[in-house]
Amino acid sequence: MKKFLPDFSSPSEMIQVGWEKLKKIPGGNKIFSTIVSKYIPYTGSVSPLVLSIENGQARVMLRDKRAVRNHLNCIHAIALANVGEFSTGLCLISQLPKTAMAILVKIEVEYLKKARGNLISESLFQYLSTTKNNEDLRITANVIDEKNEIVTKVHATWRIRLN
Repeated sequence: MKKFLPDFSSPSEMIQVGWEKLKKIPGGNKIFSTIVSKYIPYTGSVSPLVLSIENGQARVMLRDKRAVRNHLNCIHAIALANVGEFSTGLCLISQLPKTAMAILVKIEVEYLKKARGNLISESLFQYLSTTKNNEDLRITANVIDEKNEIVTKVHATWRIRLN
């Protein structure tokens, strides 16, 4: 991994530089997803697969497997919240100045229907460079099933610290 990725001074830089380098190689999104999962172990617990981070949009796959299921034989509520929060974070952090930081300060989750099968969490947000220090930004992720139906909406509020 070291030959692809330099040392990073911030999560923003890791996501921006790492994704730009790795998306160009076969399997690069898998390598990127593994690296991010090491940096963020709890997020890594659901084995998310980053599909794309482009133009203010992030798409992350959550594979349906036993490890993310609940007793009702569907994907666990917290696994859904996890992948939704992750895609909102990628969406935002990929656009921040490299020295900026973002911290999750609030999360709201709407469970609309049972989640089964592989899911895609999609977030879309356009960051404006006029954001003030310590400003809160609310970003929504739609978690979509294989029938293209929204099963969960995750509303994540991120506080931005500009350095």
